[in-house]
Amino acid sequence: MALDEIIEAIGKGIIKYVLPRVFYWPGWVILKLFTFGHYPPPQPSPHTRECVAVFFLVLLGIGACIFWYL
Repeated sequence: MALDEIIEAIGKGIIKYVLPRVFYWPGWVILKLFTFGHYPPPQPSPHTRECVAVFFLVLLGIGACIFWYL
């Protein structure tokens, strides 16, 4: 197994399992506030948990950049 395949497998594992478990709920709260309760839908409805988690991660990065600049 090549090193790039190992790194790819680790990256997919982080995106699939770790990211949604850590950043989903903060992202859920912020998306509910930004969209006035329209997105994400209630839990049984299908939606991309990774997308909600990445949204919070992006906002966290933007906030860190703004904090660092000031």
